[in-house]
Amino acid sequence: MNDGDGAAAAPVAAEVTKVEAIPFTVGQSVLHPKHGLGRVKGTEERDVAGSRQLYVIVEFARLSLTVGIPETALPTSGLRRPMTPEDLQPALEMLSGTPAPAQRQWSRRASEHEIKLNSGEPEQLAEVLRDLSPRRGRGRDGVIFREALARLSEELAIADESDYESATAKIEALLPPEVVNTRER
Repeated sequence: MNDGDGAAAAPVAAEVTKVEAIPFTVGQSVLHPKHGLGRVKGTEERDVAGSRQLYVIVEFARLSLTVGIPETALPTSGLRRPMTPEDLQPALEMLSGTPAPAQRQWSRRASEHEIKLNSGEPEQLAEVLRDLSPRRGRGRDGVIFREALARLSEELAIADESDYESATAKIEALLPPEVVNTRER
C-alpha cells in the first residue's frame, strides 16, 4: 500500500470480533452490490491524508479481489448481510414470470440491466435473469445474465445452506426456457 507520499503504509491488522461502529464480524459472509458475496477478513487502520482511518477488509473469492471499505463509508457502501430464505422468496417467485419485452436498442437495455445488476438487490437480480433468460448466452446480454446468476446463486447458497452449483440449478429451473434463434444468416 502507498499512502500517497511514496512511503508504504503498514496495515495494522486488528482481529476484532466486533467493533461497536462496525456491524460485521470477522469471517462473516457479506454481500456487496457490485462484487457479490464476500467474507469479512478483519479490520485495519490506514494513514489517509494525515489521519488514521479504520477500514473493514472484505475478500471476494470469486473475483480474486480484496477491498478495504472505510468505516465512515460503511452505511453508504451497500455492504449487507445475506438474506434469509424467507426474504429471498419474492425474488425466486419473480424468476418464473413472463420476461418483459426486449427494448429495440440494445445499449439502453444493457444500461438498464447493469443498473439493476449493480443494485445488489435480489429482486432486481431476479428481474434481470427473468428478462434476459430468452437471450442468456448472447453478447452483452449473456455477460449481464451470467453475472446476475452468479450473484443471486451466491446469496441463495448462503440462505439455503447449500452449495453454489445447487443454488444455480435451483434458479435455472425456475427461469423461462432459453429461446433459440433459428433465423439463418
